[in-house]
Amino acid sequence: MTCRRKAFWMGEDEFKWSIVAWMEGVKRAIKRGQRDGAVNWVMALGLVASCSSAGAYLASTLPWRAIAGSLRRDYNGRKEGGAMITHLAHVCFRVADLERSLHFYCALLGLTPAFEFINPQGKKFGQYLHVGGRNFIELFQGTLAERAKGQSHSHICLAVKDIEATVKALREAGVEVSDVKPGGDQSYQAWLADPDGNRIELHGYTAASWQAPWLH
Repeated sequence: MTCRRKAFWMGEDEFKWSIVAWMEGVKRAIKRGQRDGAVNWVMALGLVASCSSAGAYLASTLPWRAIAGSLRRDYNGRKEGGAMITHLAHVCFRVADLERSLHFYCALLGLTPAFEFINPQGKKFGQYLHVGGRNFIELFQGTLAERAKGQSHSHICLAVKDIEATVKALREAGVEVSDVKPGGDQSYQAWLADPDGNRIELHGYTAASWQAPWLH
């Protein structure tokens, strides 16, 4: 009952910073690998929130989804020496015409050539393209068969800063792109295909995107 009596006289700001302090306690416990300690902190947090009329205010204003994602990353990144998989390094396509594909991905989509693959005869047969950060697309010249019906591969997705501006620029360059629309994950999307028919989703994050807790 002490907690209940105390919480009711806390102002919104004081109560908010009390919550922040509790969350920091959770994060410290996670960093130390003390999973049980983190659970105890969360239980204490829930008790205090339930004891105060400010709890409803905080529930609607604090970024709980982002906080939860941050805590999850902290714990998963530190347990047992860290995650085994760190990021998606690249995707690879076999293309019918390498130079045509390079024009599409570099001249139209704006990706940066990273390095080439040259065979012993001095002929280029592949190219690495830098997408951004630690992410690449790899292209290799090859002979394509008819696309399999019901194949497992669906599409790749490229994040953009301004999806409306990107779609406008691509259309002006002659690329066929769908209209922008919101997806079920609360992010905006538009669709196009490369010269070999590989589907590409353009992805515009929003403040409500479900991916938000995992974005850095």
